[in-house]
Amino acid sequence: MAQHDDPLRLRRKDGSGGALPLQVEIIDDGPGLPPEISADVFEPFVSGRENGTGLGLALVSKIISDHGGWISVDSVPGRTVFRISLPVAPKEARET
Repeated sequence: MAQHDDPLRLRRKDGSGGALPLQVEIIDDGPGLPPEISADVFEPFVSGRENGTGLGLALVSKIISDHGGWISVDSVPGRTVFRISLPVAPKEARET
């Protein structure tokens, strides 16, 4: 699901701001994240799988951050939602 959300704003470390009008949600109805890793799921080497490397979500988080966005997760048994927020390119950049 993608949605446009005009009032959503980003405040950068330097104090500047910008709109984040694009949000994508990935929803899963599985067992949810194990409580012991849910707070650190975007950190490298954190995995809920026996043979997992824990690099997937850390890499996703880095790529999204490098593009000026962010990712968050809400998880309870039966419903996990990852929300990705990304800035839309300025109009002049889209026209070239």
